[in-house]
Amino acid sequence: MTSYGQQQSESGHVAPQAVVAIPSLKMQAEKITQKELQVQQAVASSRGQLAQFKQELAVLQNDYKNLLTKEIATCSNEQARAELQAELTYVEQQLAPAATSTPAVRRVVNPSF
Repeated sequence: MTSYGQQQSESGHVAPQAVVAIPSLKMQAEKITQKELQVQQAVASSRGQLAQFKQELAVLQNDYKNLLTKEIATCSNEQARAELQAELTYVEQQLAPAATSTPAVRRVVNPSF
């Protein structure tokens, strides 16, 4: 090693430290890129699983709503029917926003300020 961050090669050529470090930096960049791709794949997989779980949840919620509706129709006890109706109303309110929600749109009015 010579002064000022230079390294002497076997042939006697003196190269700046940055030139010597380039292969190492390239390897590190490739490792980071590979890790980034793995993370992106994991995120995509998680999003797919989330979408599947949401679909399954919607089916279960709809089944529960249908079950409540049937129970209300066949229930002879007024108090029990009122409780079932309250539960059905609650379930319908919970399902309504999910069915009508739209993705939020982000707007930039004036980015220069």
